[in-house]
Amino acid sequence: MKIGRSRKRKQAPSWPELTLEKRAKFLGTALIDLDRLEFIRAPGRKDLEQEKKWLISVFQNDGCDPLFVEHHIPAIIEHDILQVALSNSNASSDGLLSEQAARWPKLTLPNDVNLACLQGRLRVEVAKSFLPLERRWWAVDLYRSGQFQPPTFANKLTRQRYQS
Repeated sequence: MKIGRSRKRKQAPSWPELTLEKRAKFLGTALIDLDRLEFIRAPGRKDLEQEKKWLISVFQNDGCDPLFVEHHIPAIIEHDILQVALSNSNASSDGLLSEQAARWPKLTLPNDVNLACLQGRLRVEVAKSFLPLERRWWAVDLYRSGQFQPPTFANKLTRQRYQS
């Protein structure tokens, strides 16, 4: 029997390490207009009509709650854009880190900026048909840009949410 060399795989970070990494990059939570959220469609991913139907039934039965912590959308933002948005909104970064949803600022992003969201595209698509125009915003967890590769970080966030 021939014995081959084993390949060493790069070990994925443990959940405590990932939690520490997330905390280090986490800037806080803000309310963002749904039309300012941008999603990168994963290659090979379909429209997922079944998931859409399920979300519609959830929103019909339980309501569409953009503040519910399990429904937050993770997004990356550059430091200078966050500072401009805070200034435009007459808000401070203290509100971003509040544990009380009532203190999260509703950010006004610069006109030419949309947030790069790591997940939540279907949730936003369905929410647009449920929320009135004056309430078309969502709770977005903001993460510092330039410190991680978004697809990798998105996969880690997704796995952590659904395995913990």
